[in-house]
Amino acid sequence: MGAAGFALGPVVGGLLLDHFWWGSVFLINLPVMLLIVVAGFLVLPESRNPAAGLVDLVSVPLSIVGVIGLIYAVKEAAAYGVTDAGVLAGVRWGSSPWRCSRGGRPGWSSR
Repeated sequence: MGAAGFALGPVVGGLLLDHFWWGSVFLINLPVMLLIVVAGFLVLPESRNPAAGLVDLVSVPLSIVGVIGLIYAVKEAAAYGVTDAGVLAGVRWGSSPWRCSRGGRPGWSSR
């Protein structure tokens, strides 16, 4: 299926650009996604955890800051090298989600 999308994507995109405005290449995905969501509701079984824990309100923002820090570090390392102060600060921010795995019910586990 991926090979078909890889082969047909440029062709369909070119046809849309020839006959419609440029935004049509993005709008073509809406009916496809609608079909996938409806099929998912009909076919996929329920997978709710009956013993789900509470959301850790401290770990969620720390995780967001950590991911943003790591992305920042990678971008800065590409531009300025890995010893730049911005890169080291980003790596430090990226290590902040250690708290997520320390609680009684961690939001995610890296083990």
